[in-house]
Amino acid sequence: MKVIDETQTVVIGAGAVGTAIAYFLARRGADVVLVDRGPVCGETSAATVALVWVQSKAPAHYTRLSLLSSNLYAAISPELDEDVEFRRPGGIQLALNDQEVEVLVRRAEVQNQVEGLNVQILDGDAVRRVEPAVGPDVVGGSYCPWDGHVHSLAYVHALARGARRRGARIRTFTAVTDILRDGGGAASGVVTSAGVIRTRNVVDAAGVSSGLIAHMVGVKVPIVPCRGEVVVSEPLPPLVSRPLHLIRQSPTTGIFLFGETHAFTGLDRTSTPQAIRHNAQRAIKLIPALRHAQALRVFVGLRPWPPDGLPFLGPVPRVPGFYVAVGHSGITLSPGYGKIVSDLILDGRTDVDLSPYDPCRYEDRDEVTIKAGTHAVTIPMKGPRWPEVLVEKPAAA
Repeated sequence: MKVIDETQTVVIGAGAVGTAIAYFLARRGADVVLVDRGPVCGETSAATVALVWVQSKAPAHYTRLSLLSSNLYAAISPELDEDVEFRRPGGIQLALNDQEVEVLVRRAEVQNQVEGLNVQILDGDAVRRVEPAVGPDVVGGSYCPWDGHVHSLAYVHALARGARRRGARIRTFTAVTDILRDGGGAASGVVTSAGVIRTRNVVDAAGVSSGLIAHMVGVKVPIVPCRGEVVVSEPLPPLVSRPLHLIRQSPTTGIFLFGETHAFTGLDRTSTPQAIRHNAQRAIKLIPALRHAQALRVFVGLRPWPPDGLPFLGPVPRVPGFYVAVGHSGITLSPGYGKIVSDLILDGRTDVDLSPYDPCRYEDRDEVTIKAGTHAVTIPMKGPRWPEVLVEKPAAA
């Protein structure tokens, strides 16, 4: 097969994570090629509420990683060539009953072990003093000053343009079909639908397809698609000044985005009346003024979901030059991934402890159970059909 390019690093996946990694590499002068089987921001990163959310990320090491990423948003957003609507006014996660408040209290106790985080528990009246549009059914909430939101489409495309301006080459509609290795087992190239790209480093940032990419070098990464459905409202006058977990208002257009659903249905992106109804009913309880708003559209995203809720992030020692960067909070964590992976490739080290995110931490299991919300699935880790089970509708646990 013909050689179409040669580079220091190939990043697979042009969503938020992959474009951030390419951007951080190119920002430091590295030679990088970003490839994707579709367009830039063509899948999950385009179908999200797009929060930059630090609270709810536990245990403490995961909170630190999310806080690092939130701070990196503040650092890189001014470098981009457009306003990507990154705003960090702090965020409130709302509770509709005492049980939900108790969950927030327990989580805040863990997260406040992280220096400087300062998650505060508010009662319902305190929430309404800062956000008067919040309804009377809300009994409390947790406030984190480091939470915010972003326009995900603008953000990912601005990262891609920024990487290109710094010399990165972006090959869209170019599917990766294999990864080449040299005699010592190290990554040496990527086979694509357009030809071979020679390289010393390969970064698997392919989202829900990351397990299929990892399988090309014999690594088992149990990531499955978790379907989430988001409702988009008509533009409304300003009602809230900050994101309220899975409901937010765009600071520029006035539209609301809200969604809180989980389903393991393989690659099925079909919207369901049940999920739309669930999202709308909860949103109206939180913000009663939404009762009379028109829904413009519904979109479905497939989040890459790990068994323990933690990312797969870091190098694979037995395949020198191969790195994995995937998890279900790609928008929040993408700048953190970008810095960490670029530091690993260019400096051979990172200041972040990556041991909790070891890409190979499940390889010795016979099966894993993956949970999201009230849903759970069990997938086999062994057998002739691995890794196809990762993208199929698995059996319920």
